[in-house]
Amino acid sequence: MQTIPLIYTDVRSIELFDIDHDGDLDIICGHESYNDILWYENLDGLGNFGESIKIPSEISNPSSIVFGDVDGDSDNDLVIADFAYGEFILFRNIDGTAAFEDFEEITSDISGAHSISLADFDNDGDLDIVGTQFNMGDILWLENNGSGEFQQIIKINDDNDLGANCLATGDLDEDGDIDILAGFESLGHVESKFALYENLLIDLFIDLDNDGFNKLEDCDETNPYIHPCTNEIPDNGIDENCDGFDVIVESVEIELQEEIKIFPNPTRDIIMIQSEGSQHKFCRVYNSNGQLLLENAFKDQLQIDLSNAIDGLYLIQIYSSHQTMNTYRIIKTH
Repeated sequence: MQTIPLIYTDVRSIELFDIDHDGDLDIICGHESYNDILWYENLDGLGNFGESIKIPSEISNPSSIVFGDVDGDSDNDLVIADFAYGEFILFRNIDGTAAFEDFEEITSDISGAHSISLADFDNDGDLDIVGTQFNMGDILWLENNGSGEFQQIIKINDDNDLGANCLATGDLDEDGDIDILAGFESLGHVESKFALYENLLIDLFIDLDNDGFNKLEDCDETNPYIHPCTNEIPDNGIDENCDGFDVIVESVEIELQEEIKIFPNPTRDIIMIQSEGSQHKFCRVYNSNGQLLLENAFKDQLQIDLSNAIDGLYLIQIYSSHQTMNTYRIIKTH
């Protein structure tokens, strides 16, 4: 057995990867006590390693390390979960070797960012992130726009009574998409478990009417003239641009001034809407055909039951004083 000397103790995470792109596997590891990311160069391809090299960062507790080309420039970037700060962090590779740009915060306020994986979960040709939020028991999917920007975060589970500890990804049912296997740790009142999450996203990204918009974006996949970028025809009873309404003449759209949280998304039954604002609001839920399913008034919290609804895309619109504030898309699965 060969022992590799470490300048620090408390190794929190470790990964093998060809960081310097010289054809052999190097070592990269995160240290909890000293908040550092270090890598060790494989000097000869035979497992003889050089001195540690520090990757500059402000990581507090690097609990998971993964590599992949997240920004589409043909070199491998570094993505880290920081447990203490509750962040997923990106280090972009500058030149295909071991040079990285200053770190970028992908997302914060992750209560116990614990484990991460990179894979193309929506089959759009880029690497997305799936990660665990240990303290809340959440599995989170972060969709990549192709350039390493992750603008949408979707919670894919409802195991809130367990600590989301670890995960693995792969096509477990051989249907051509990437599924998720997660391990959950007991928090004292329930048993630990593994959970398999089958990927149902691929069917939603098919463009059936060839108008350039998939099922998640288009409200009518049978009509190529109906999609989010078409012009709305007033007062014809048809929602051409998929905003949930026929055009409302002289209405004023208001930008959302308070944070609205809608979860889980996708959901099997219950949708929770939470608002930090104090004003009274109205909620309307539409199916993908623009049919109004329900409407309710609320102030800071509202529960919507979709257990009897068919699987598919639903639109939730939040109003204040009967004027549009924002539109949200929800996926209902079985």
